[in-house]
Amino acid sequence: MPLTLTDAAFPLLQAIAELSEEALRRGLMHLQADEFFYETRLSPELEYTFKHALAQEVAYGSLLQERRRTLHARIVEAVESGQRALALATALGDVGTQVIANFYVGSVYYDLGDYRQWYRYHRRV
Repeated sequence: MPLTLTDAAFPLLQAIAELSEEALRRGLMHLQADEFFYETRLSPELEYTFKHALAQEVAYGSLLQERRRTLHARIVEAVESGQRALALATALGDVGTQVIANFYVGSVYYDLGDYRQWYRYHRRV
């Protein structure tokens, strides 16, 4: 099953992009100006989505298999990073950090299209 992001939060894009924050923001602004991408949410963090499903399919389909694997691995690393933060916050009894970590991990699962896991984490927020 191919992995496609219907909506992508800026922190997730940062985690998988091989760009500086400034270069990533410029690239996203360029995609917005060309009407490929648009912002779907501004708060609590920027979120982007493709304007047309066909553009998303073409972008995903144009990636070489090796590049897809690399991006998928980075997405998994982002999820695992969020889970480690959650485990640490739980161990320390830091309720505020637990809420933030649950929100972050849930958001990553949402971006991956795994709504069952998203619901599991966001229920805790």
